[in-house]
Amino acid sequence: MHPIQEAVTGREGQGCSSSPYQALVQFYCAFNSSDMKMMSENWAQSDDIAMDNPLGGIKRGWTE
Repeated sequence: MHPIQEAVTGREGQGCSSSPYQALVQFYCAFNSSDMKMMSENWAQSDDIAMDNPLGGIKRGWTE
């Protein structure tokens, strides 16, 4: 495995693969274009999912 040395922006080609890389590309595509429908389709609808970022802190589940 080789680490990726470029930032993922969401402008990369999106394939139909369910790889973690494609999930990240789809997340940033939705995030950077403020597409809440795509974000909802990308984000698991579970309270077990968490997102941590320096500005918003830790959010758990889709409703947060």
